[in-house]
Amino acid sequence: MFGYAREELIGQSAQILYGSAEDWEQVGREGYPRIERGETYQGEIRGRKRDGQSFWMQVTGRLVAAADAAKGSIWVVDDVDDRRRAEEALKSALLEEQRIMDTATVGIVFLKDRKVVKCNRHFALMFAYAQEELIGHSSAIWYPSVEAWQTIGGESYATVERGEPYEFEQEFVKKNGDRLWCHVAG
Repeated sequence: MFGYAREELIGQSAQILYGSAEDWEQVGREGYPRIERGETYQGEIRGRKRDGQSFWMQVTGRLVAAADAAKGSIWVVDDVDDRRRAEEALKSALLEEQRIMDTATVGIVFLKDRKVVKCNRHFALMFAYAQEELIGHSSAIWYPSVEAWQTIGGESYATVERGEPYEFEQEFVKKNGDRLWCHVAG
């Protein structure tokens, strides 16, 4: 994992495996007090390979003998660099998606099982709700009747589940009871 021969590591300070002296000291400050209490320490920190390449690693440490710190500790190290990069890419994509949603001048709502997963600010304003009020609620709250909600649901979901677009115009109801007509595409 680190690019060293086994013999090169024997007798060396573990500091050579960390991204920096500060990273090594951080694990010491956070990890050793925990393992000395008989707990398991687990954390993610930057590691450094023999060639100087930096990567994310997860370190897990525990005393060899819970009642005797003098017997030493054992540490398991996993390379989690790919997972961390994937998480960072996902986070970046979600932030970009949120920026697009927040600046859109049309209402955008994501539904799952006809419940609001998320919506943009413009959608919430159209219906006179705060975004937080809509999350988790059924889309039935903005239909004028249960029958209208059921009819549109039956038609639209059958079409959308086939991978086809569905568009319609419908009169909806705002939180305050006012009505508004919307063109909907899903």
